[in-house]
Amino acid sequence: MNDFFELMDISYYSSDLNGSSLIVSEKNGSIRFISDSMGFISPDHFKKCVRFYPEDDFIFTTTDSSLGLRVWDREKEKEVYQYPMDSLGTHEYSRNGIIASICESGIKFFDLRTRYHISSLSYSLAEGLVWNGDNLFVFNSQSIIQNNIQNGTQTEIDVSSVQNIFISSGELFYVVLKNSKYWLVKNNLSFEIETVGWEGGVAEDGTIYIFGNNEIKFYTRTDNKLVDLKFIKRIDDIKFSRFNTYLFADKKLYIKEGSLFQ
Repeated sequence: MNDFFELMDISYYSSDLNGSSLIVSEKNGSIRFISDSMGFISPDHFKKCVRFYPEDDFIFTTTDSSLGLRVWDREKEKEVYQYPMDSLGTHEYSRNGIIASICESGIKFFDLRTRYHISSLSYSLAEGLVWNGDNLFVFNSQSIIQNNIQNGTQTEIDVSSVQNIFISSGELFYVVLKNSKYWLVKNNLSFEIETVGWEGGVAEDGTIYIFGNNEIKFYTRTDNKLVDLKFIKRIDDIKFSRFNTYLFADKKLYIKEGSLFQ
């Protein structure tokens, strides 16, 4: 099992990692806390995107399509504040603590120091977003836009069939679907690398990882590595802390000491 052991059964929907603290939301609406101790709450049945507040593993936020943005206290295991009811998709924090969340008209921006959303960005059918400093990159199937929240400038990258976007060492990468295959592309360069899927992320050291079915492909500046996890059928997500690897697959959470790509 590649030194993984099964930690628990879980119906995975979303997760976030801050240091050694892991938070997981399940499809039935419950939330699990995994760190030095375990915690569990089941506040409602809504599927939630979960994110830790930057530099703080005690405060976290959730967004969902029925109640919108909510702020929670992990230690007290309860909701602290709910913003006005809204329909929101995934959300991400900037380095300055600004939240960007997908909504029906595009993107809404929030600052936890206020009790309302502070601005909006129109962009139809947004599918995903990622921050790079003060720049927010958002994509749909037909394009990627770069929006600077300080000066309001906006740039569009004309590319079709976008499946996902990543920021590694300050540079934009994206996955496109061509001829029924997935390709990893570095912005402003002509090369494309065939990859195993479209879901993935970026580790703290800038390593991009992409997974599909039971395979994970790692990309660094100097090397690529493919890992085949034969003991599972399909990866839902994978997270890397300094000491552990957390694997969500086949309705279970597995844990492994150390990293898969080192």
